[in-house]
Amino acid sequence: MIGGGPAVLVERALDSLGIVAASSEIEHLSVKFQETYLEQGNTLTTLFPGAVDCLEQLADQDIAIGLCSNKPERICHQLLSDLGIRHYFQVIQGSGSGLPTKPDPAVLIETLRRLEAGPERALYVGDSMTDVETARAAGVTVVLVIGGYTAIPAESLGADRVVAGLADVMSTWQ
Repeated sequence: MIGGGPAVLVERALDSLGIVAASSEIEHLSVKFQETYLEQGNTLTTLFPGAVDCLEQLADQDIAIGLCSNKPERICHQLLSDLGIRHYFQVIQGSGSGLPTKPDPAVLIETLRRLEAGPERALYVGDSMTDVETARAAGVTVVLVIGGYTAIPAESLGADRVVAGLADVMSTWQ
């Protein structure tokens, strides 16, 4: 059910229960979900294998790192802090800033602007079709990591490269 943001999650959950709700009710439940999410923290969330090594390699090479997410920005900050990796990110761009959500490229373009990086110098790492569509629309090279939130195999989504894990991301950069 995950992927697409809180409102989509709520919609999918209600649908799985056979409940049809008005958009106002979905919005209300989405807000309640986000409040609960922030209260509960991220005790059940874990990093992809190799995530810290990848972030350390990027940082060691002075490569600026930004996060571009459809999650509400305050949840992004909380999640990265809870996982102990917030300090690696120079820019965190989530939803709630007035920009449209991915796959619209505006959120990625804003992330790159804040990083002072053009699309030709960026590498977008993701795990779904939304990530491929976002990167393509922004003119950014995209690498997908196998094992993310997609029912379709990552190799079939049209990324520039597909890697088995985050430890392999740096090999695509050079």
